[in-house]
Amino acid sequence: MVWNRKRFKEKAKKAFVKNYAYAVAVCFLVAFIAGESANSVKIITKYDATREQAMNAVSQISKYSNRQAIIDWLSDIHIFPEKTDNVEDSTKKGLYVSVIEDLVSNDTLLLRQYELNKEYVMNNRTVMAIGIGMGSLIILLFDLFIGNTLIVGKRRFFMENRIKNGFRTPIGTMLYCYKKGLYGKTVKIMFFRDLYIFLWMLTVVGGIIKYYEYRAIPYILADNLQLSKKEIFKLSKSIMNGYKWKFFVLDLSFVLWNILESLTFGIAGIFYIVPYIAATKTEAYMAIRNEAVTLNKPYSECLKNPLFDENIDEYL
Repeated sequence: MVWNRKRFKEKAKKAFVKNYAYAVAVCFLVAFIAGESANSVKIITKYDATREQAMNAVSQISKYSNRQAIIDWLSDIHIFPEKTDNVEDSTKKGLYVSVIEDLVSNDTLLLRQYELNKEYVMNNRTVMAIGIGMGSLIILLFDLFIGNTLIVGKRRFFMENRIKNGFRTPIGTMLYCYKKGLYGKTVKIMFFRDLYIFLWMLTVVGGIIKYYEYRAIPYILADNLQLSKKEIFKLSKSIMNGYKWKFFVLDLSFVLWNILESLTFGIAGIFYIVPYIAATKTEAYMAIRNEAVTLNKPYSECLKNPLFDENIDEYL
């Protein structure tokens, strides 16, 4: 097989542009819900985190007056010292506080939140640790039972999107494993993939190698959910053999795009970069997948699918 990154990217661009709106929508939903390519929705998640933090303070504001909140705020930003013997400074401080209190009236949530959050962090570290732990557990379970299935669905969407000439692949394709009634199997295999990568990451170098060795697993699940866990892991290892470094270099080739995504606060990622990269990685997978089927690599017979085999020799 001729490995050609430029050709992958050219075909990927044509594939996702023809179904631009749906490709963007799928990538946005998976980034927002499952956290994949999350930089593209960073500006939204930052807003949500701020609002949630503010709302948590609502239940604690009843004993904290407007005036005291403003005084503490002015002291913290060093407009005036907390204590002063200077009559002129005291007069100015009182005037500033009165004016600000009149302006903000009842809308002083952020000022109160500032002081309350500071005290909460300083005095309730144990409670915070428990809260963070519970929050992390909830996120972990959500990723396990929802996020990973959507990641597989996203792979299926882009695999179908590249071959449907004249037809738009529907957004509902991302629910592929739900429609096929194989939700539990997808959850199980993706869990073990993540677990193995995590354990191998403890060795650092081994983790990177295993990450690329298992790189094809979500695609294989999107390709054929009838395989067993053992077959899927062995198949991923087989078809990635000799291509781990090439996929690593492919990832590196998007560095400038990733920088642009960060500079635009994720906006460029939402509307172009993320779907473009997803489509390119799909082309790369299809290239090694078709090679495996053609060369009859171990377990590759399970990948034979009329839907994807029409142009099986396009990269050979």
